[in-house]
Amino acid sequence: MNKDTSKISGELGSDLPLTDPAEDAFGYAPFASQLAAAIVENKSPQGLVLAVHGKWGSGKSSLLNFIKHDLRKLPLEGQPIIVDFNPWWFEGREQIATQLLGQFSAQLPDRLKRFRVIAKLVGEYSKQIANAAADVSGYGWIKGPLSWLLGRIPGLKFLTEKTGIPSVKKKVASALKKSGKRFVFFIDDIDRLTPDEARDFFRAIKALADFPEVIYVLFFDREEVVKSLTASLKMDGEAYLEKIVQAPFHLPAIEKGALDQKLFKGLDALLDADPISFEFDKSRWAATYYGGLDRCIKKPRDIVRALNALSVTYPPLAGEVNPVDFIALEFLRVFQPETYQSIRDGKDFFCGEASEISHKKGPERQYFDAWKEGLPPRERVWLTALVGRLFPKVAKILGGDFIGSGDARTWRRELRPCSEDCFSVYFQFGLPAGHVSKAELDRLTSQQTPDQVFELLLDAKEVVFPDGHSKARDLLERIQDLDRLTPEQATVLIEALVANGEQILRPADERGGFMSVPNRWRIEFVLTHLLGSLDLDGRQALLRKLTITSPGLWILVGLVDLASDAKRDPSKAPDSLSELDPLFVKEIKANLGKRLDEAPLTDLLLIPELDYIVHCWHAWGDGSTIAQKFQPMLDDDELFLSLVDKFVRTGLRQSGSGMTETYRVAMTPLSYAMDVISMEPRVQALLGCSGLNKRQHSALTYFLKSLSVIRDGGRPDEDFLVDGDD
Repeated sequence: MNKDTSKISGELGSDLPLTDPAEDAFGYAPFASQLAAAIVENKSPQGLVLAVHGKWGSGKSSLLNFIKHDLRKLPLEGQPIIVDFNPWWFEGREQIATQLLGQFSAQLPDRLKRFRVIAKLVGEYSKQIANAAADVSGYGWIKGPLSWLLGRIPGLKFLTEKTGIPSVKKKVASALKKSGKRFVFFIDDIDRLTPDEARDFFRAIKALADFPEVIYVLFFDREEVVKSLTASLKMDGEAYLEKIVQAPFHLPAIEKGALDQKLFKGLDALLDADPISFEFDKSRWAATYYGGLDRCIKKPRDIVRALNALSVTYPPLAGEVNPVDFIALEFLRVFQPETYQSIRDGKDFFCGEASEISHKKGPERQYFDAWKEGLPPRERVWLTALVGRLFPKVAKILGGDFIGSGDARTWRRELRPCSEDCFSVYFQFGLPAGHVSKAELDRLTSQQTPDQVFELLLDAKEVVFPDGHSKARDLLERIQDLDRLTPEQATVLIEALVANGEQILRPADERGGFMSVPNRWRIEFVLTHLLGSLDLDGRQALLRKLTITSPGLWILVGLVDLASDAKRDPSKAPDSLSELDPLFVKEIKANLGKRLDEAPLTDLLLIPELDYIVHCWHAWGDGSTIAQKFQPMLDDDELFLSLVDKFVRTGLRQSGSGMTETYRVAMTPLSYAMDVISMEPRVQALLGCSGLNKRQHSALTYFLKSLSVIRDGGRPDEDFLVDGDD
C-alpha cells in the first residue's frame, strides 16, 4: 500500500510580509519603533526622504508594516496620514507618476474636511499649476498627472490666482503647513523597476517632494537601484541617489542564530506532523546543517522557500526517507539546483561504497574529479563536504575532514540515499511503484497470526519486477531494518517464515550472477535478526517448540545448523544464536534428527536442497535409516533420475558467450541415500539413452567422474571437479 500523494499534508507558507510586530523574529520591531518616532517627532520636515535599504527577501516589507503599525497606535489627532504606494504595480513612467499623485489625492478629501475654511474645489487653473510644476521639474510628462491631482484637491483659494512658480509653491506649502497634518508616503519595491522607470520615479520624488509636512519613506535594495540609475542616467547613480535621499538606513543585521531558530521551528513542525518510527539523529543533523546547509539560509525569504518546498515533498515520504538526508537534498534542489541534478542523474556513482577493484577505481576518481570541477567555484568547498556527508563514497574518493561510516545494510536500515535501495525515493514526489513502504511493513508486523503474515507475503510474491525478483524478497530485506519489534510481533513473523519458507520466494529471487544469495540464506538472515527481539529464555522456548511441531523442516535445518556453527566459532555468528546454551543446541539438533528419521518419503522429496538436508540428517539422526528411506526411488529409472536431480547443485561459470549454468552432484550426501559405487553400471546405461536433458546428462557424467575420485580415496565434494560436460 503506497501513500496517497494526491493530498499533501504539508501547509505552504505565505511569503507575505508580517504585519504585527509581535510576530517579529529578527529584531526589526524595535528599529521600526525608532523610525516611527522619528517620523512624527521630526520638526517641520520639508520634503524629507528616508530610505531603508535591504536585499530582496530580507524583510523590508515587514519592517514597513511594523512602522505603520506603530504610527496607527498613536492618538488619532497625532496620527499622520499614511499613503501606500508601490510603483511596481504599474507599467510605464506616466502611470507611476499618475498613481503616485492619485494615492495622495485619494487621502485628502475626507481628511481635510475640517479645513474647509481654506478649501474650495478649484479645477480651472489646475492645468496652469501642472505646467508650472512641469517647468520646475523639467519634465513635461508630469503635467497631466499633476493637473489631474489638483483638479481633485478641495480648493485652496490662492490657487485661483495666476502667479509665478515660487509664489505657487509658497502658497501650497503654507496651506499644507496650516492643515496641521503630516503626510507619510510608504513606497516599496522600487528595486523591481526597470532602469528607466527607476530614473523617472526618482525624478518625480525630486520634483514633488519639496513640501512641508510630507515625508517619503522608500524601501529598496540600494545596490540594485544604483545599478539602474547608473545605467539609465549614464552617470554615477550613487551620487544621484545621495541628492534625493536625506536619511538612508539599512535593515538591522539579523543574527544568524535567529534565522536558524526560525528555520528549526518550522522544520520541527513539519517533522512532528509526520512522526518517524526511528530516532532522529540530532548530532548528524547538526553536523550536516552547520557543515554546509546553513550557507543557504541568508535571509528570511530563504526560510520560506525551504519550508514551502519541504511541506510539499516530505509528507508523502515521511517514514520512507531519512529526514536529515532528505532535508539536505531538498535544500540543494531549491538553492543549488545544478548540484542536485548532478546527484539525481548519478545514482551508479554516488551510491554504495568506493570500489576496491583496481580497474574501477580510476573511472570513479575521474568522474568525481570532473563532478567537483563542475561545481560553482565559490561554493565548491562546502558543497563537496556536504555531499560527502550524504554519500560516503564522495568523501572517501575526494578526501576531506569527514569520512562517512557504515555499510550498505546500515545505510538501508537508516533509509539513507547512499543506499541503492533507497536512492530513487529521494528524487520522486511519491513512492516508486513497487517500493516497500513503511505502511506495508507496519501492516505485516501488526498481523496476529502466522497465516495472516503468510498471506501478505504470498501477495507480495505475485508482484514481480522487470529483473524477475519479487516484492516478497524486498519485504524480507526490509524486515531486517526493524529494530523495535515486540517479542509477540517477532514470534508471529518467525513462525510464519519457518513454516512456509519454501513457498515465500521465487527461484528468480536468488538469481543475479555470481553474487546472488540463496533464498534459504535470505530467510535465515531475517530469522536471526527477529530472534534478537526475544530474550534468551523466550528464544530457546520458541526454537524448541518449532523443532518439535513446525512443518518447515527446510528452514529449521538451516537455522539449527547455523546455531551449531555458532558454538564452534561464536565470532562469526549473530548474537541471537551464539548466546544459545550448547546443551540446548544439541537438544534441538536431536529433535530435527528424529523428525527426519520419521518423515515420510513424499514429504522429504518436497524439501528444497535435499542434499543439504540429508547431510545434516546424517549428523543429527539415525544415519542408517536414510538409505532405507530412499530405497523405493531406486526401483525405476525415472525415479532414480529424479532422486539424483535432488542432489544436483547449480552454479555459474563465465564463458566467452557470457554466463552458463553448471551442474554438480553432491556425492557425499547422495552416498548416504544409496550405494553410489553399485550404481555405476546403471548410470552408464542411462547415459547411453536418448531423451536426457542437459542437466541430467551433465549430472550423470559428473556422477561417473566422482566415482573415480572415490575409488582413489578422495572426496569429490571437497576436491575440485569440473562439471560433468567438461
